[in-house]
Amino acid sequence: MKSTLPILFLCLFGIFITSCGDDDCTEVTWYQDTDGDGFGNPDEVIRSCDQPEGYVANSGDCDDSNKDANSDTLPTWYKDADADGFGDPNSPLEACTQPEGYVTNNTDCDDTNKDANPDSFPTWYEDADGDGFGNPDVTTEACTQPDGYVADNTDCDDSNKDANPDMFPTWYRDADGDNYGDSNDFMEACTQPEGYVADDTDCDDSNADINPGAEEDDNDGIDSNCDGTVEITNIWLGPMTPISKPANADWTNPQYQDRITDKVVITRQNNRPFYNYQWWQDQFGQDPSSNDIQHDFYNGTPTLNFTPTGGTKGIKWAILNNSGDHPEWDSNFTLYGTLGEPDHFYSLNNVVTMITNLNNGQNVTEVVNNFTIKVANNGELSTPNFKDIVGIRLGAWLVEDNIYVIFTFTSWGEGKGPNPNPGAFSYERSTQQ
Repeated sequence: MKSTLPILFLCLFGIFITSCGDDDCTEVTWYQDTDGDGFGNPDEVIRSCDQPEGYVANSGDCDDSNKDANSDTLPTWYKDADADGFGDPNSPLEACTQPEGYVTNNTDCDDTNKDANPDSFPTWYEDADGDGFGNPDVTTEACTQPDGYVADNTDCDDSNKDANPDMFPTWYRDADGDNYGDSNDFMEACTQPEGYVADDTDCDDSNADINPGAEEDDNDGIDSNCDGTVEITNIWLGPMTPISKPANADWTNPQYQDRITDKVVITRQNNRPFYNYQWWQDQFGQDPSSNDIQHDFYNGTPTLNFTPTGGTKGIKWAILNNSGDHPEWDSNFTLYGTLGEPDHFYSLNNVVTMITNLNNGQNVTEVVNNFTIKVANNGELSTPNFKDIVGIRLGAWLVEDNIYVIFTFTSWGEGKGPNPNPGAFSYERSTQQ
């Protein structure tokens, strides 16, 4: 029988040797690496001779829940000033853990406005008048404020910088509908109220014909254009005074002149129409030649530099509607004048020509210009004859003075015939009351 003792000894010796080897191992500290970045959490340790799974020898992880946060690399955070969850790409900060007021997102387009971010663009309102208040009807969406737009939407009239919630324009009552308002009747409103205008210069809001844009009538005694000046029509209805100039008398002698005003002095050269002596003195400092008097009356070519206007510069003439009974005149004649009303006051040429043709049975229908009239049925016109004005009641309008005077010629001398008396004439005229 074989002995088993050696075999048993060897087995016991092997167990002893193995047991002694485990007692001699050196334990190592291991750090948990949850995020698998090779850096361990210094707060989560284990000691072991062998490396446990999920543990590393490095303890440099500052955030073991983020593989991008460790000793070799720190994450970038972005300022989120408006707390909308979107960070400002221009305000970064590197830190292991998230700083207060910072986020990982860097896509905020306006970090001062929580409503401006990739998930939400604010609405902007057009500010066409530049008053800081926007038009609620004209909008656009954009992250940042577009040029010409504002965040406010309370402008009541975006075409008027003076019309907004901070300031209402003043409107003026336009009762007569002439687009000019009454400065004493006004209201404030954002938009124009019916019956009101922005203008406040009407001086009579009860009359649409009176406003700063109206044409002024210098002879109606009304301030039609609101310039503060009331034109006064001066009609002389005082006693009639006789005026006469003998034949061949010196017309430059004041004795043979009729000085009505400082601007109107009537006289007559030999064999010529009567004229306003003073106008020639004021314009040229001299008396006109007899030819220039003719040229002015008949539209000839003058010697002095002036434009012919049909005679008696500065004076217009009319046949007054109380000229007397003239049965030979056509009853349809309507071109009578009225003192104080410029209508139907014409050139001396017109009036003398009208009287001559009325005396000849023509119906004068129209005055074309200072030298032309028309008669009915295109009849032939007669040449003006100054003798025809004798006995006719005429009105004279001294235009620059705005004075109306009544004239009745009592004689007219001619340089031809059996009893020549060149330059002679006489008349009666009204005086100032």
